[in-house]
Amino acid sequence: MLKRLLFSACAALALTLSAQQVGGGTVFAGDDTQRSVTFGIRAGMNLSKYTPIASSKIGGNVGVNVDIPLYRGLYAQTGLYYSLKGAKPYDYATLHIHYIHLPILASYHYNINPNIQLQGSFGPYIAVKVGSSLSSKYSDYLDNDDLWLTKDLKTFDAGLQFGAGVLINKIYAGLGYEIGLTKIFKEEGCHNRNFSINVGYNF
Repeated sequence: MLKRLLFSACAALALTLSAQQVGGGTVFAGDDTQRSVTFGIRAGMNLSKYTPIASSKIGGNVGVNVDIPLYRGLYAQTGLYYSLKGAKPYDYATLHIHYIHLPILASYHYNINPNIQLQGSFGPYIAVKVGSSLSSKYSDYLDNDDLWLTKDLKTFDAGLQFGAGVLINKIYAGLGYEIGLTKIFKEEGCHNRNFSINVGYNF
């Protein structure tokens, strides 16, 4: 599953970048008034867990968003994010997982008027674990039986992501949800789930 997602993501990115190099714009741009690549910054809150057993925890995310015009209101949307996820596997412990997150999405933009735009997106994501830790609300409550949670974490995660948002002038606000399709532990069949609320600014 991960290999298929990686191949699809790389192929989509290669096709989009190739389209940008034809004729100084995009061969798919049609009648778009916005033909240039748009960059933005995003930051927000995560509410993450892993299925089937853990409780949710609060984290955060920050990164750069890129919108590449394809055809009329259709865009390829990608970027690079730092995202803090994890869960509460026990009442007394919280698992923190730090990821570098790469979405490769199809996004549709609908202009209500010159100042307000609605956006919806869907597609795969790829994430690489860059760190993890386990904390407890009781200072001496963790033992070796708990530490497997960080030792057995896999490096890569991949799945599907979808979201919706609104752009008012250059200010963005939106919601998103991620469904992990790969196991995050080497032995256990657990998958990431993450709900996010984001704000940002487009340049």
